Amino acid sequence: MSETKSQTLTGLSCPICGGEVQAAEGAPHVACRHCGTTLAVRGERGVPRYMVLDTVDRVAAERALRSWWTSGFNKHGTLVTEAKIEEAFVAFFPFVRVRFDLLGALFGIVKQTRNKRTVEVPREITIERSFDLTAPAAETAEFGVGHCDLSSDTLWPLDEARLSERGMVFRPQHTPDEVAARTVRATIETVASQTRLDRVVFKSLESARRRVSLIQYPFWVFRYSFRGRLYQALVDGQDGRLWVGKAPGNDAYRASCLIGGIAGAAFLSTTTLQALAYGNADDDSWVFLVLAGAAALALLGWGFRVFRRGGLVEEGQGRLSAPTSAPWQIFSDLKRRMELK
Repeated sequence: MSETKSQTLTGLSCPICGGEVQAAEGAPHVACRHCGTTLAVRGERGVPRYMVLDTVDRVAAERALRSWWTSGFNKHGTLVTEAKIEEAFVAFFPFVRVRFDLLGALFGIVKQTRNKRTVEVPREITIERSFDLTAPAAETAEFGVGHCDLSSDTLWPLDEARLSERGMVFRPQHTPDEVAARTVRATIETVASQTRLDRVVFKSLESARRRVSLIQYPFWVFRYSFRGRLYQALVDGQDGRLWVGKAPGNDAYRASCLIGGIAGAAFLSTTTLQALAYGNADDDSWVFLVLAGAAALALLGWGFRVFRRGGLVEEGQGRLSAPTSAPWQIFSDLKRRMELK
């Protein structure tokens, strides 16, 4: 990260002589150049504003888009040959970067099964974690982008005139403090839910050493047509990765996933029931039955989601919404939850 130069504040008047006073940003005191009076500077310190410049040209960005078109089986097979790029431009989106430490503790109850009895075990969980997060400061639902990647990026002092020469500039629609507060609240709720307590008795989580800044980040915005419909994709303007994109789905892939999910769930269920019926069932047989049922439901849910939502493929690590979990990931999470209990 590059060092930034302090800006000069103008438009201030000396209360003694009425002359114009210029003060360096963040300076606690300033001397009037007309009468020499030393004045104390009071007011909000403000939020630092930066920009990331685009380093990827259109050729490289379009290459990343076409590479994404041909990746995987979930997108339409003729997309790369039939799609036509209608528009491409660089756009700078405003993001709020908030860095903070999350400190606190949770007290709660975890239910455990011992000798066929359910007992409640008290548990204390201490939280001490650092976060470096970004969130959009404007309405980006149309573009589907939820955050940006600042790793290894060079931050420059914000120069809106320079950005306007390079592409379209979106203005912030929410204050940085508002976005930061919302991001911190969401992080606290997420961390608290990940503790997997059956009942929370007391919760005390607070953020400390919060640092907020506003950053204009570049993306290549592509709008393309395919069989009479328009789609959109964003490519990171700094490193050339496809950040978030929408594409028509592959109907054959959707149907195969639905049929495969139903077949896999049926095979798993019948095999498990037969093994329990003809095998030597013991007191722990219900555990395998629950795990098999959870896996079958995960397969069914995965196949149904792919079939229902697969007509429009939305991918990219910068998405607003989380990607659909694969069935084995859902099953693994359910199994891990049971083991923790």
